[in-house]
Amino acid sequence: RVSVFDTGDAQALGAIRKFLPPEVPLVSDIHFNYKFALEAIKQGVDKVRLNPGNVGGKASIFDDEAKRREKEVAEAAKNAGICMRVGVNSGSVEQDLLDKYGYATADAIVESGTRHCEWLEKCGFKDIVVSLKSTSMETVINAYLRFGKATDIPLHVGVTEAGLPGYGTIKSAIGIGRILLEGLGDTI
Repeated sequence: RVSVFDTGDAQALGAIRKFLPPEVPLVSDIHFNYKFALEAIKQGVDKVRLNPGNVGGKASIFDDEAKRREKEVAEAAKNAGICMRVGVNSGSVEQDLLDKYGYATADAIVESGTRHCEWLEKCGFKDIVVSLKSTSMETVINAYLRFGKATDIPLHVGVTEAGLPGYGTIKSAIGIGRILLEGLGDTI
């Protein structure tokens, strides 16, 4: 998984793809600009991780422009035959949901993920996997439990900002382990 913060990062993915053996998937982690996702797809990535809360920039809302951008990425991913990870995390929950819930609660994270998946499916894109991350273990676990019970969309399990080695490893192991014990999780 390669983070993509600018156009140069996106354009470098083609060279990385050529370097990797075909059996090693290349996942682009898109930050703040949907155009980076479009370039990553052109460069031959195997999966695009799109953070829906910042597809239009930091602290965006899911308005018509954000929907248009997300649809454009979905169409490019569908044409390329790759999947998309809707990567919701507590640091990028849309402003309207923060206003509704007061902060990035499990319900806010789940509602963000749900509405983006529903929009993508309405656009005809169904090759979706979802991650619902937070720095709070309780929030992460509750978000995955609620989303997993409400949908059959595959889940990518992880913990956001787990921390330094040692602490981060323990925090991730506990959170991921708890979610897996519930029978949830398709990728890690």
